[in-house]
Amino acid sequence: MMEKTKRLLGEDHPKTLRAMGGLAFAYRNRRRLNDAEALGLMVMEKMKRLQGEDHPDTLINMGNLASTYREQGRLKDAEALEVLVLEKRKQLLGDAHPLTLRAMSNLGLTYWKQGRLHDAVTLQLVTMEKTKWALRDDHPWTLENMANLANTYRDQGHLKEAEVLGADVIEKMKRVLGDGHPNTLKSMSSLAATYRDLGRLDDAEVLVAMVEEHRKRREDF
Repeated sequence: MMEKTKRLLGEDHPKTLRAMGGLAFAYRNRRRLNDAEALGLMVMEKMKRLQGEDHPDTLINMGNLASTYREQGRLKDAEALEVLVLEKRKQLLGDAHPLTLRAMSNLGLTYWKQGRLHDAVTLQLVTMEKTKWALRDDHPWTLENMANLANTYRDQGHLKEAEVLGADVIEKMKRVLGDGHPNTLKSMSSLAATYRDLGRLDDAEVLVAMVEEHRKRREDF
């Protein structure tokens, strides 16, 4: 598809660049991180030059490239891009726009991976409350941020807060996404880790067994 678009419209056409950005995103999802980085960086530079730094397509691609950097462990590079994206989202869309909140959530995740737990919690709490208001309390983006906050609480040693929030996330994810959705299973694994830290080993074992059963069903299917 991308090659056909290049041939018909040219390498620098906005539709071609969007297709290339989509391919870079797909590479990241397939864990082809070096390919995702190389293509995403090329697309970002072209978009900046041809469409400007404030163009929605440019900001989307910058955010995707930042996520690739985060997956590569290049956390300072991810942070730098995410701070820029967040600033521009606020300027262009306001503090409470869903895309601004998405940018806040991504930056909070990077802070967590950097071990900057206080900064992560501060940003994640604000993001969670604003996302509940702007979208709803069971929107997938809200639930993703709640799950990230639960993980940060656990790493801080705030285990009761992590447990309560993690259990709430799982119940909402089961209802909205389904029992076997990857995000539901990921949150169940996180709550199992919290249970282990609390010394509730039997509860942790039950959750782990449920996760493994769902994953086995997906593989068999």
